Amino acid sequence: MGYHLCEKCVKHSKAEDMFSDRRWRVGDIRSTAEFCPYCALVWQSVSTLLSDDGVFPGEERSDDDSIQVWEPFGVEGGSSARRSVVYHSHKAGQGVELSVFRVPIEAPARRISRLSPLAPLRSARYQSPIPLEDDETALFLRKRVPTRFLLPGSTQSEASITQTKSWLKECLEAHHLKCSPLPGHQLRPTRLLHIRKSFLTYKVRLIEPRDKVDYLCLSHRWGAGPTNYTTTKANFSKRRAGIPWHTLPILFRHALEFTHRLGEEYIWIDSLCIIQDDETDWSQEAEKMAGIYSNSKLTLAAAWAENSHEDMFHSPMKRVMGLKVSGVEKFGITDDIYVRAMPPHQLERFQLLRRAWIYQERLLSPRFLLFSPTELIWECNTKVCCQCSGSDIVSERGIGETTEGRFAKASFWRGVDWDKENKTFNLKWKGFTWNMIVQEYSNYGITYRKDRLPAIAGMAKYYRRLGQDGEYLAGLWKNTFFENLLWHSTTRSASKARPAEWIAPTWSWASAAEGVRFFGQLWIGLEVIDRVKLVDARCESVHGDEMMKLKSGFVTICGPVFPAVLRLKEEEGKEEKTYVLEAEGVTPQTFDADYDFSVPGDFHIQPDSEVFGMEVANVTIYGDDGFGMHSVVLRKLASGKYERVGVAEWREDIRKVSDAAQVVEVTIV
Repeated sequence: MGYHLCEKCVKHSKAEDMFSDRRWRVGDIRSTAEFCPYCALVWQSVSTLLSDDGVFPGEERSDDDSIQVWEPFGVEGGSSARRSVVYHSHKAGQGVELSVFRVPIEAPARRISRLSPLAPLRSARYQSPIPLEDDETALFLRKRVPTRFLLPGSTQSEASITQTKSWLKECLEAHHLKCSPLPGHQLRPTRLLHIRKSFLTYKVRLIEPRDKVDYLCLSHRWGAGPTNYTTTKANFSKRRAGIPWHTLPILFRHALEFTHRLGEEYIWIDSLCIIQDDETDWSQEAEKMAGIYSNSKLTLAAAWAENSHEDMFHSPMKRVMGLKVSGVEKFGITDDIYVRAMPPHQLERFQLLRRAWIYQERLLSPRFLLFSPTELIWECNTKVCCQCSGSDIVSERGIGETTEGRFAKASFWRGVDWDKENKTFNLKWKGFTWNMIVQEYSNYGITYRKDRLPAIAGMAKYYRRLGQDGEYLAGLWKNTFFENLLWHSTTRSASKARPAEWIAPTWSWASAAEGVRFFGQLWIGLEVIDRVKLVDARCESVHGDEMMKLKSGFVTICGPVFPAVLRLKEEEGKEEKTYVLEAEGVTPQTFDADYDFSVPGDFHIQPDSEVFGMEVANVTIYGDDGFGMHSVVLRKLASGKYERVGVAEWREDIRKVSDAAQVVEVTIV
C-alpha cells in the first residue's frame, strides 16, 4: 500500500490560518493512520503517552474522543513556539496536552552540549523525518515535528547545573546590556551567607562583606510552618561564627547547595540576612531591596515550594521527561521521535509568582532561575529559556491560554531603551509602563495590606533610576499623575467594602481592597485635558521614606467639576446591588465603583446621593469616531474635602455637560 497524506492533512498543508480545522475523532484518525504518515505520527504518539500509567485508564477512552493539533501560524518546526497535540477524553471530561518532538544530533566537528541554549542554533545537525516516497510529505512532516531536548531526571542533576552555567555564561558574556547593573547604582548587601564545603558537609556563616563580591539571591514563599530558623537579635552574634547545617530548613539547604555547585560562595536570603525582630534593621534593609536584587548575579526562585520546609528540587515523571514513539518506521521515518506530557510553561500559574513581594524580586533581578516541577526555566531581562526547548519561549501560547503575567520581565524591558551615547537607560512610555506594573502587582496576593506600598517600593526606586523623575505620591508619579489616577477596581475588589485600615489616600490604587486595572493600550491615545492641573500634593511617611508606609496624604486638583447622582439599579433575580451614575440625564458608558457602596459603615453611600465628576482625560480611538471622556467620581465629605469613589468613561453625549462644568479646586484625601 502506498503511503500518502490523507485529505485532511493535505488541506492542513495548504491552510494559511492557524484556526483551520485540526481536530480528529479518534476512530477516524486510527483509520487514516494506516496510510497517512502524519496521522500515524500523531496517533502513535498519543497511544505511547496514553499507555503510561495514570493517563486516562482504558475505560475512560473511546473512539468518540478527540485529538486536536495546536499549530501556531507561520512557524517552522525548529522554532520555539508552542506546538502541541491535545487528547480529550469525553468520559473523563478533560484532556492532556502532548509535545511530539525530535532531538538534534550534535555535529561531530564541533561538539555542543545538548543542554546548551545555543545548540539548536549552531552547528547542530537536525534529525529530519523523511518518508521514502514523497518529498512534499517530508516537508510537511519536517515543519510539524520541532526539535526539543529530553529533560534530565532532576532539577538538581549535574545536567541542570551545566545548563544553568551555560545560560549564565551567555548572559554575562554575550547579550545583555539590559541585564547589567545600572551605572552608578551598584550596591553591596549589608549581610550575606558564605557557603563552603568541608569534607562531607557544608559550612555556612553570616558575614558582613567589606568588598564587592558576586552573590546570588533566593526568592521563596515564607508560607505556614515554623520560623525558628530566622535571624534574630538573640542569635545574630552566633550566626556570624556559623549556622549549623541541620538547623536550616530544606529549601535553604537546597539553595545553598546549588549555589556552591555553581562555583559561587555567597547568597542573600531575606529571613537569614535581615534581623527579623529588629524593626530598624528591617526598615533599612527593605529600603535597599531594589539594589540587593538588581545587583545580584542570579536569583534562584523556588517556584513550587509552599514554604521553606519544602523541596526546591523536583524530578519530572517519566511521561514528562519523554517517551520514545514506535510504529512509524514503516513510513520511512527513521529518526527517533519522542512524546511527552507538555511541561508547564504557564509561569502565571506558579504560586510563587502570584505573590506581591515576589513580583518586584522577579523584575529587579537581572537573571531569575525558576525551579519548576519538571525543569529549570531561565528568565533574564533579555530572554526566557527552558530546558525542554533550549531556546527563547516568549512566543509560546497553548490552546485557550493567555500570557498575562507569564513574561512580566520581558514585557517590562520592552519599554526600556539603552542610550549608547549617555550610557544609560530610557523609559519609552513612563505613565503607561508604570500603570502596567501596578495593574499586575496589585492583583497578586499579599498577607498584610499595610505592605502594599513597601512591597513595590524597590521597584519604584528602580523605576526612578531608569528615568522617571518627579515626586512619588502613594504609588503614583507626580509627572504622570493623571495617567496613573485613572485606575479602576477589578470586579472582585469592587464587590468588597472599603477597607477600614488606612494605608493610602482614596485617590491611590493602594487604597483599593484588592486588584486594580487601567484603561488603555499603547495604540489608544489618552490625552489629559488642559483644564485639569495638579495644584498641590503631599504625603507624610512613617519612617521618612516616601515610598514606604504612609501616615497621611492629599492632593489638590483644579479642574472641571460637574454634579451627578448615584442611582440604585435593581435587577430581578439578582441579590447584589448595582449603582449607576447619572449627570443631567446622561449615563456613562461604564462606571466602576471603587468599592461596594451598600455596605453599612463610614463609607456607605445612600442611593440618590449627590456625587461629582471631574473630567481628567479624553480618549480618541481610530480618529473622532471613538470619543470617550474619562472622569474620576468624587464624594464631598463633611470637612469640605473630597474622597474618590469611582471612575467613569462617557460617550459623546456628555460633551454639553462637561463643557458647562465649572473649573474649581478640590482637595482629595
